[in-house]
Amino acid sequence: GPAQPTYPGDDAPVEDLVRFYDNLQQYLNVVTRHRY
Repeated sequence: GPAQPTYPGDDAPVEDLVRFYDNLQQYLNVVTRHRY
């Protein structure tokens, strides 16, 4: 399966945080889709 995105850190730029949460949402969608 896909690799889980790594949290960029609290001091990361906002763009990195936004990208992380976007990737995390896609990751969770893929993971939950394959689980059922």
